[in-house]
Amino acid sequence: MTVTPVVPLGGATVPQGPSGAGLQLVWFMPTLTTPTAPSIAEITQSGVFLSCIMAEPHDYNATQNKEQRNRACLVNAVQRLGRVEYDPAELLIAYDPQDMDADVSLAYKTLQPGVTGYFLYRWGLTRDVPLQVGQLVDVVQVTIGQPMKKMPEDGNDLLVGITVAFAGAVDFDVPLAA
Repeated sequence: MTVTPVVPLGGATVPQGPSGAGLQLVWFMPTLTTPTAPSIAEITQSGVFLSCIMAEPHDYNATQNKEQRNRACLVNAVQRLGRVEYDPAELLIAYDPQDMDADVSLAYKTLQPGVTGYFLYRWGLTRDVPLQVGQLVDVVQVTIGQPMKKMPEDGNDLLVGITVAFAGAVDFDVPLAA
């Protein structure tokens, strides 16, 4: 992908980043043999591709706490970085309540309360770009909560909201293996 720099501002060139539209792909993996090196074979064989049935991108909602430390010898309090807390947004997916065998209902059937597994997030590439060794993904251990049916809106798909809890390791920028 060629990136064109924006007009220089005060002599400095500001690089243009890629557009975010359509560039978050998400899979649910019931298991991963090696979460720190997920394999393309495993993803294509047992992964449930969520992106094309998600109503919107899925947000981690991550924040890192800061802890304040006071010392008698200092005029000002000092801070240090604390824990990162994740509060993932509700996952909104389309489904067909009258046809659980339809492709659009696969995620609804799979993501039931108490199910554990992993979400894999691939950023920056469209769905038309196949998975390749070395591409980077985020691997997040999850527990699935209760699906909540959403009131239908005119012209929109029937949706269900699913609560997702990050239940363990969160590994960013993990390279895909064969």
